[in-house]
Amino acid sequence: MFRILLSNSFLLISGVLLIPLQGSFATTITNTRAEISFMATLWEADSVQISSLANAQYPQFSNSWQYIFPHTSSSADGDLHINMAVDSSGTGSTNNNIGNSPIIAEVVLVKSSQVAYFNSINAAHAKTHGIFRFYTEHATERHFELHPVTELYKWNGSAFAFDSEYRTNNIESVPEGATKALSTYTDLARGNNQSVTATVLADNISVMFTYPTGSGADTVNYIQYDGKVVQTLTNDAVSSFITILPTNSPAGAITGARVMRCRLISNTTAASVAAGLVADQSVTVNALNRVDMLGLSNVISTLSANQTTTFVRPVEWITLGITNLSPAAPSITVQPQNQTNVAGATVTFTVTATGAAPLNYSWRFNGANLPTATNASLSLTNVSTNQSGGYSVLITNAAGSVTSIVAALQIYATAAPKLTFPLYASNSFQFGVVGVPGFNYAVQASSNLSTTNWVALQTNASPFTFAETNGLNYLQRFYRAVYLP
Repeated sequence: MFRILLSNSFLLISGVLLIPLQGSFATTITNTRAEISFMATLWEADSVQISSLANAQYPQFSNSWQYIFPHTSSSADGDLHINMAVDSSGTGSTNNNIGNSPIIAEVVLVKSSQVAYFNSINAAHAKTHGIFRFYTEHATERHFELHPVTELYKWNGSAFAFDSEYRTNNIESVPEGATKALSTYTDLARGNNQSVTATVLADNISVMFTYPTGSGADTVNYIQYDGKVVQTLTNDAVSSFITILPTNSPAGAITGARVMRCRLISNTTAASVAAGLVADQSVTVNALNRVDMLGLSNVISTLSANQTTTFVRPVEWITLGITNLSPAAPSITVQPQNQTNVAGATVTFTVTATGAAPLNYSWRFNGANLPTATNASLSLTNVSTNQSGGYSVLITNAAGSVTSIVAALQIYATAAPKLTFPLYASNSFQFGVVGVPGFNYAVQASSNLSTTNWVALQTNASPFTFAETNGLNYLQRFYRAVYLP
């Protein structure tokens, strides 16, 4: 596997001269297909789990990365950087080509007490757990991040044991997300200046990627957008997520934006907020930029040996905070259902809806309002046939309104069944049983019409056909159908 020689005017990689992208620095990294597929599955991971990725880029290492070497203070953006190493001497903690470790963990919005604690356990046998992030922020950079850190585990002599968690008090909106220039927000939202070139090598195993690096949208860490929810809470093979369409940034309006996937970190405030979002709701999302490795993997899967393609680097967001929610207009999650019953029964229609409280309900019969029907359920007692028809409900709140589908109610005067269309043959006959659709009826037989001599032969929901195949065994036989409540 080959590595990097780089300048600001050309790239020389295994004897191939590459022109840099759009006049800026570029970083070229080679991965195997297996590595790409593996990275596409990662969300919350730990330093031991991703050790093979670092070792492939730095072949002098074959160990797992399970010792921590934190910086002595937080960085300008409020994060604490933790260099991972392969031993307690710090081997590997300064071996990335920008002076850090090939695996870096970052505690977001670190507190002074947390900095002090990490420095007190410098060189400890411990592993960081966090959101996997492959990044090429700096020219020639090849490292893997666990950013933000979610948990810390320390070796207890026989296994890694839980030590600390950082979801509750650290994973929230980062102020730096609101400090970018309008061009940066616009380029990231549109996908400008983010071209990636991928070449599958002759072995059809290794893939050479050329990524943009340097200043601009391609190297944004924290970002923040106002937008509209497009897809509500959803899960895929990687994590749960929502999607939003960015419409505005702290620096101004955004036009021509892509719909962006916002992945959610479990057991965080943002994840709780996301669970209650509805489509078209206005939100502000503060997030961390992340290469969409699943999207990258999907592009590579279409290439064969010696094929090259250039495409916009797929990007998604690690959601840190969701704020400024507009009141959610009503949205129906469970519609009222069609019903069939008989005169004298009680019928209840129900609807389930979400949205900003209070929700107001107004039921309708054949389009006309039912003045006293103002709850999430509508109960009709002692119904009659003239109440057959269509029932719907209008739901409103301060943010909007929604009308349910029309549910049909069919009321029958009686549940008594009819026997229809008898067909006779030499050794059998059949007839239909027609009653209230969906109600259960039992076919019974008697040889003498005695009130105590009826035998149940078949029970089914109306309508159905009964076939007698045992009739030749009787001199005479009588049949009836009985409604079974």
